[in-house]
Amino acid sequence: MKKLQKQWLKACNWVLGGLLILLGFSGCSDPLEEEDTGDIRLMYGVMPVMYGVKGKVIDANTQRGVPGIRVLSGTLYENEDKELFTYYLDTIYTNAKGEFETRYYHSYVDKQRFIWEDVDGEANGSYRKDSIDVSVKGKKNVEVTLKIKKKTSE
Repeated sequence: MKKLQKQWLKACNWVLGGLLILLGFSGCSDPLEEEDTGDIRLMYGVMPVMYGVKGKVIDANTQRGVPGIRVLSGTLYENEDKELFTYYLDTIYTNAKGEFETRYYHSYVDKQRFIWEDVDGEANGSYRKDSIDVSVKGKKNVEVTLKIKKKTSE
């Protein structure tokens, strides 16, 4: 009788363990393959990180801060074909001194892409859209200077 109970207990443990493993894997899907709900799904065993980004957008010629610039900030991912693509997290605008600041709570981040563009028309001059990739791996605070160039009349 005791032998039968032990076998029954072992079988239940195996079935429940297998079920927990299957349920655990279903929670580890890639957040970029799913519908964008704005939520970030964290995988089991991956520690999320909090990091801050401070930056300044300056005129490439005068080295002065440029106000009214939109900065799109996104996380760079690499797919199985080694192609980079960006998942955008934030839109930031520069203040009167050309500075911006934001904080992120994210997992598995290596690089951040910053795309800046002039969105206020002729108010501060007319500037070209540009981008830069910045390594954020292992950093708690990232400082970046974005040099923006004036549009040339064609």
